[in-house]
Amino acid sequence: MHDGATDPTVIWHRHTRQWWMLYTSRRADAPPSNDVSWVHGTDIGIASSTDGGATWLYRGIAEGLDIEPGRHTYWAPEIVDDGTQYHMFVSVIQGVPARWEGHARVIRHYTSHDLLSWTYRSTLSLSSERVIDACVLPLPTGGYRMW
Repeated sequence: MHDGATDPTVIWHRHTRQWWMLYTSRRADAPPSNDVSWVHGTDIGIASSTDGGATWLYRGIAEGLDIEPGRHTYWAPEIVDDGTQYHMFVSVIQGVPARWEGHARVIRHYTSHDLLSWTYRSTLSLSSERVIDACVLPLPTGGYRMW
């Protein structure tokens, strides 16, 4: 929608039997400026494909991510399907910063049954406020590993 889809994750939607892609909806069409605010204030976009990814249908944005007032930044969704529900781990920056430095970044955990509507579960306790773009893998013995 903004000429800047980035950080995609593709997952099989077990109910619709289609490939779904969730991605950072980078605002590449924002008016030119001397700062990086166009990179921030992003939603998580959603598209689906019935032909193995040759063409994509825009489905809108992920709903339910806002847990506090204001416009925030959502980046690089990672989606894991546990067979019952989908888990999203997504980078979040409060607000729409105009520079790269000077603000915390967190990773939040959400769940969904349809890949469209999401429910907040937690903000991960990590060793740094400079975390972005999680990669998550379910472990064979249970639990998850995040990089």
